[in-house]
Amino acid sequence: TKLERYFIPQLNHYRFSISWSRVLPTGSPDKISKDGIQYYKNLIDELLANGITPFVTIFHFDDVQSLFEKTGGWTDESIVEYFADYARVLFKELGPRVKFWTTINELNIYCEETFYIKATELNTAYTIRYKCVHNLLKAHARAYHIYNNEFRSSQGGQVGLIVHGSHHIPKIANDSESSKIAFNFETGWIMHPIFSKSGDYPEVMKKRIAENSRAEGLTQSRLPQFSPVWIEYIKGSADYLGLNHYLTHMVEPLPKIGGRWFDDSGLNKSYNSHWKFTMSGFSIVPEGIGAVLRKIRDEYNNPPVYILENGMAEKAEYNDFKRISYLYSFMREMLLAIRDGCDVRAYTIWSLFDNLEWYSGFT
Repeated sequence: TKLERYFIPQLNHYRFSISWSRVLPTGSPDKISKDGIQYYKNLIDELLANGITPFVTIFHFDDVQSLFEKTGGWTDESIVEYFADYARVLFKELGPRVKFWTTINELNIYCEETFYIKATELNTAYTIRYKCVHNLLKAHARAYHIYNNEFRSSQGGQVGLIVHGSHHIPKIANDSESSKIAFNFETGWIMHPIFSKSGDYPEVMKKRIAENSRAEGLTQSRLPQFSPVWIEYIKGSADYLGLNHYLTHMVEPLPKIGGRWFDDSGLNKSYNSHWKFTMSGFSIVPEGIGAVLRKIRDEYNNPPVYILENGMAEKAEYNDFKRISYLYSFMREMLLAIRDGCDVRAYTIWSLFDNLEWYSGFT
């Protein structure tokens, strides 16, 4: 099917993801699917023929089941090298046609949705979640350095990763500290190891998780530690930041019960009842996207940002006024952030086509 029948003339880039199992059925480069590779080559060629830049995501939540069963998934460090091998295959086979690579989509959300919500005890859930992100950050850095050392000079592309970044408004007036903590536990958790001058996880995150871990009688923090070698290896391992933004929360401090916080952040999240919401239950607060962009500008030396997801779920209608209003208001706030010096390079609507939502099927 020719893609030009689907695309509007103003479209200049298109983001899509590669299915790991479609390219490497076992998850290992020992068996490469020629048909799988050709499928993506055809797609990329068709995009380029229509003047559309491919924006390729290497991993967007779809694991190889046999590999997951073999390694235990992202809670086991052995999967890091499997991912590195997978990325190398893609760089070699598709790299000459691709200038923008995103290694992993929303590390924080993937680890929460895959492991965190399935655990029966909260402290166990957090432990698993932290291990998952820890290994995904290592996998991202491995892919980045493989591209940097083996392919960048001949292909001239860029490699980044995507973080889910919500905005957090203090529920109590002038409680800016809660907003800062919430940012660090969601967005800074992923960004700080890569984009900060010091690397590693945010200090407030390390401190609070260690404190809660001690209160649970543990001898060490549930948050894994990076070795000095890994801190340096991960630091700076991105040419750009991919930002997905959907919602805003209210945040307020939680009291300790039995010497510990219910949530490691020590915060409670809620919504303002006066806000409007999408069909997915996401709050519609356009100012949030601008606030997140300015926070990234101030905290992490204003890296190039590609907004790779922003949009709303709504009933299918020919006169889609709600969605038009939503997109207009969020893009307006993005433009105001650009006016304020935020280095935003692109804006991507989620989604051009009907989308497979993880809990709702096709929407």
